[in-house]
Amino acid sequence: YPTGFDNLKMVSGETLLGADLFENVPQVRDGFIALPESPGIGVTLVDNPQEVRPPVTRKIGMRPHRDGFIVDQ
Repeated sequence: YPTGFDNLKMVSGETLLGADLFENVPQVRDGFIALPESPGIGVTLVDNPQEVRPPVTRKIGMRPHRDGFIVDQ
């Protein structure tokens, strides 16, 4: 599965990015997430999401681009 940009590193693996933040991860079938049978959007957030996946911070560097727009580096 494409797992996305995790902790500023591009990684692909067998589980979807963020799957560890939910108690019941929706199943992927033929490239799509299966419709949930439970109420709402069908997922339940774990009790300690910030412990499971602490926030990643980075210093933001900005400069003006030659066209006058601001560029985040």
